[in-house]
Amino acid sequence: MFFRLFSNRLMVLLLAVGVAGNVVAADDHHGHDDHHADAVQLRLNDGAKWQTDAALRQGMTGVRNKIAAALPEIHENRLPAGEYQALATQVNDHLNGIIQNCKLPPDADAQLHIVLSDIYAGLAGMREGDDRRSGAVKIIKALDAYAEHFDHAGWQPIAH
Repeated sequence: MFFRLFSNRLMVLLLAVGVAGNVVAADDHHGHDDHHADAVQLRLNDGAKWQTDAALRQGMTGVRNKIAAALPEIHENRLPAGEYQALATQVNDHLNGIIQNCKLPPDADAQLHIVLSDIYAGLAGMREGDDRRSGAVKIIKALDAYAEHFDHAGWQPIAH
């Protein structure tokens, strides 16, 4: 229980300060421009995908659907900066729901935080800078990693 409370507060804090990079859930180390040499890598649960709960599935489906709806404009590099910002806000709302309601066991939770940290990094890229499109691409890659590592029945990958 302490780990979940601590990790949820950590994710909210990371969002608040706009940290981009991988989070090492076990020791609160942040990867920055170090090419992620010491970042924790996603892994399977002894060869199987990690279990999910309804809150996680609902939140990740929401993230997926928001990104998928904007995909044509993202691909064609014609999504205006303001729409990237609005999309980032909508995705962030789904992440907040995950953080507040998801109840995974500690090992699965730690793996999920790796995926979520990549999504948060993508959100930061979508909110600022000259290449907001790369932030969206980072989120799409994180969604692909989620699908590869988490058991989410009915998951529809984003065609890209």
